[in-house]
Amino acid sequence: MNLDYVTLGMGNPEVLTTPMSAAGYSPLQAVPAGETATGWIGAWVRDEVTEFDLVYDRREGKVIGGSNNGEVVPPSRAIAKLIVE
Repeated sequence: MNLDYVTLGMGNPEVLTTPMSAAGYSPLQAVPAGETATGWIGAWVRDEVTEFDLVYDRREGKVIGGSNNGEVVPPSRAIAKLIVE
């Protein structure tokens, strides 16, 4: 699942949200700017693949308001290995 879909307000596709909810996982929905949320992001994976990389790319941004107003926040990338056991 591309996190840009969540950013654009599309969230998890319905074909994933229904089984996720039934299994007790709260699907992550679109989050308004300045707010936070907790939820799950669904993804389709191939049965024969047992290792994945979860990649989070954050674009450069600027702080809006407060004592750090206008400060540039550099882009970053975080990669977490996911292994199916």
